Amino acid sequence: LVWNRLNPQNVLDYPKQSSIDCADCPASWHRDELSLAFSDDEGETWTDPVVIARKPNGNVSYPYMFEVEPGKLWISASGGLRIALNVADFTPAKE
Repeated sequence: LVWNRLNPQNVLDYPKQSSIDCADCPASWHRDELSLAFSDDEGETWTDPVVIARKPNGNVSYPYMFEVEPGKLWISASGGLRIALNVADFTPAKE
C-alpha cells in the first residue's frame, strides 16, 4: 500500500482545511509525504508505515505502484517522483 497519511510522520494532529471547494467538511490535505506498508494476510494486519518520499511544502501524491518483477516495485507519483524499491528492504525475512 502506498498513500498519503492524514498527518506527517510523528505528528498527532495536522490542521484541517475547509476552504477547498471539493471538500464538504474540514479535511487533511497533507501531501508532503508518501508512505509504504505491506500486508501478507489479505489486509488483516500491516507492517509499520515507512515514509518513502518527502517533499516539504510541495506535493507528492496520487501514487501508482507496479511490481515489475517479484519483490521489485516501481513507484511514481505526482510531483515528479519515480523510484524503484526492493520489498526485502522493508520487510523482515521469513523463516
